[in-house]
Amino acid sequence: MKKFIIYIFCFILISTKSFSLTLDQQEVFSVVMSVYGKIDKHLHKRFWKDIKNRNEIAKYLESSGITVKITRDSLNYSKELWKSALVSYDQKQVYQSENYLKAKKELNNFINITSNNIPNLSERAQVVNQMKISMINSKSLLESAAAHKPLVGAQGITVQIDREKIVYILNNLEKSFLRIEKLLDPVWKD
Repeated sequence: MKKFIIYIFCFILISTKSFSLTLDQQEVFSVVMSVYGKIDKHLHKRFWKDIKNRNEIAKYLESSGITVKITRDSLNYSKELWKSALVSYDQKQVYQSENYLKAKKELNNFINITSNNIPNLSERAQVVNQMKISMINSKSLLESAAAHKPLVGAQGITVQIDREKIVYILNNLEKSFLRIEKLLDPVWKD
């Protein structure tokens, strides 16, 4: 899910105002976005060093409801998914809360609308495919949590799922998005 969110964010940032993230910026964004991520003055400086007009991009990021919506909807979806995974783990059966189903629907609707506005068919197909993979992985997470078995993602990556890991991820999800907000502010604040 994290890679999918980063892809959508980067695509929107690149396509809507001709701001394009350098490979270094993409790497910083990925580090900051990670559940195990961090943000410090050095990473912030690396991200902003290639942006010539900070005020212009800062205004864009502040005024663009898209960035805020992606952040909010993605955070909500991720939190509700992992909350459902925790209940699934504890009850040993797949559980999907109403909040999870609602967040999933909202995120899917937003991604569908966004992807329909992508003129390049190849890029559009990538977004849709990533969404499908993400949903498969979400379903697999709930099933793995309920069965107390490792998660085997759609890409073949195996991840051990246990209660401690679920709780750890839940506790750190919100911190990930707070780090992103700090990164996207052109002025570093301790």
